[in-house]
Amino acid sequence: MADALTQPIVSIEKVVIRGRRPRNIGSNARIGVHGDRVADQVVRIHTKNGLTGIGWSGIGADKAERLLGKSPLDLFQLPKGSNDSGLPVDLPLWDLAAKAEDLPLYKLLGNRGSHEVELYDGSIYIDDLDASDGEAVEIFHQEVRTGQAYGYNNFKIKIGRGARWMPYRQGLDRDLLVIHAVREFAGPDAKVLIDANNSTVMNTACEILRQCEDVGIYWFEEPFPEDAAFNEAFKAFIGESGPPPGYFDMVERGWIAMRGLQSTVGRSPKSRPGSRMRILAPD
Repeated sequence: MADALTQPIVSIEKVVIRGRRPRNIGSNARIGVHGDRVADQVVRIHTKNGLTGIGWSGIGADKAERLLGKSPLDLFQLPKGSNDSGLPVDLPLWDLAAKAEDLPLYKLLGNRGSHEVELYDGSIYIDDLDASDGEAVEIFHQEVRTGQAYGYNNFKIKIGRGARWMPYRQGLDRDLLVIHAVREFAGPDAKVLIDANNSTVMNTACEILRQCEDVGIYWFEEPFPEDAAFNEAFKAFIGESGPPPGYFDMVERGWIAMRGLQSTVGRSPKSRPGSRMRILAPD
């Protein structure tokens, strides 16, 4: 691989892929209405010897120009991956490294765990701010039905209404109502995920898990900002409460490295190579 990656980068292309969601998407705990449009930035790197690497990147034209003439090895080394200079094009560089070895990326990364990837509908946002409790239940009934119509059986729910959009207690109660409503409509076999976008504190995160013990939360994403002391205390709380649903099955599949827990209570490794326990999700 080293020889193949010594050739300089000769061009970097970027496109924005735009699409329309099936419906309007509301707020998360931090940011207002997201709307019915979606856009993703994709970059393709070309080297002098004809290798290409494709992946998401938010790099701008100025930074891209500064990478021209550099070799991928100036930006990227296995097994760690990108250095600071290469991080703006981290995912395209991983693709490039795999192609240099004539391997799909999953094999370059070790080919461990299941080859099946479960999907979830991540569009259950905060769409109920002007609704009564009864109206909110119906809103999320319809949203689950829409997801199921598109083939999704698992659902991730944005929570954190009390951080910005509603009075604290009212917002927490509505979060709990919505979590239970989605569980009811999605059925007992669905995986229910929640994402607070760092909007709660540890005690609130623990209360949510206690109040939703009957739901069986599959993962709790970004309950609060990273902090070693809070992380350890939350980990201890989760340990006292027992492992989450399907935990040992996920260990067998290689989705969990049993080496600790970050503030994302994850059940699947983040797609960015080199990470262990964080989850990749749109905001």
